[in-house]
Amino acid sequence: MKIGFDYPIFTLQHTGGVSRYFVRLVEQLLSLGEEVEVYAPLLINHYVAQLPRAVVRGWPVPFLPQKTARLLDVVNRCLTPLMAGNRRYDLVHETYYTTTPVMTNASARVTTIHDMIPERFPHFFSSRSRIWQRKQAAIQRADHIICVSQQTKMDLCDVYAVEPARITVIYLGVDTQWAAGASTAVQERPFLLYVGRRGRYKNFRGLLEAVARSRALRRELAVIAFGGGRFTAEERQLIRRLGLSEQQIKQVSGDDALLARYYRSATALVYPSLYEGFGLPPLEAMQNDCPVVVSQRGAIPEIVGAAGEYFDPEDPEDMARGIGRVVFDSRRRAELIAAGRERVAQFSWRRCAEQTRAVYQQVCQQKG
Repeated sequence: MKIGFDYPIFTLQHTGGVSRYFVRLVEQLLSLGEEVEVYAPLLINHYVAQLPRAVVRGWPVPFLPQKTARLLDVVNRCLTPLMAGNRRYDLVHETYYTTTPVMTNASARVTTIHDMIPERFPHFFSSRSRIWQRKQAAIQRADHIICVSQQTKMDLCDVYAVEPARITVIYLGVDTQWAAGASTAVQERPFLLYVGRRGRYKNFRGLLEAVARSRALRRELAVIAFGGGRFTAEERQLIRRLGLSEQQIKQVSGDDALLARYYRSATALVYPSLYEGFGLPPLEAMQNDCPVVVSQRGAIPEIVGAAGEYFDPEDPEDMARGIGRVVFDSRRRAELIAAGRERVAQFSWRRCAEQTRAVYQQVCQQKG
């Protein structure tokens, strides 16, 4: 098959789970012998550099402010059809939601739905974002839809009345090579690790409140927030108001190798989201022998299974109890580490690509 991937996610994300998914998918499809091309004329994404240069139709540009970055969409919409020329594809896999298709030179079209967060938590999103309209348009024109969890599939069918037969659930994989050389511990006091963006439904605030309410957690553990940018003035104010210090609650940035060191060194990963369509950080933690303490909402229980300690993310005291059951019990930590090794083995990018290719083949056969 000749498979094309369009540009939107590679101009929206410098790093992030969705763009990592597409790069890993392209890598695996190439190893399976498929003919794949990525059309991203001007891109800001970090992961794309990991793909063979001949596969990518585009060039990296400096990371731009969001308002300026919107110009990339206009430029890329003009450049993509010019660069594609008369080339035809058996199938285009759209990388993010657009009102109208970017690449029209394909016989079939697939899109991936990663979550239904804007629909489940509309108060967290500006009405000006128009994400609902773009998403609905992408869903309607897709010949088939991939969902990354059963939870996402159920929510998609509920909100947009999509026929279940149009949807296939395919789990994401987790990188295995990035933990290599991660045995060197970071020089920190015992700490809880939080990974990724912190705003809105991510519920970092809930974690801070849980730590503040527990004398034992406050006394024994720091909190390291990896990634997500520096603490905002509002976050620093919250830390002070809760009686915590910026020496105890720290923000760190770095690459995957450094993140692996933090996973390896943490007492536990805490994942307090109010909802996730999948959730890679708990699997990454398991890959690095870090026990996970997680929210019981959204797709998190589906992905983590019995390899995590659960809590109600809207109850700081329940979160503190869940964390305490792991960090103060060496036997429970050992149980979760062992369970995590077994659980994470079930998620691979190879399996993800093989199942995705099967969807492509089915769709192409149906389109005739």
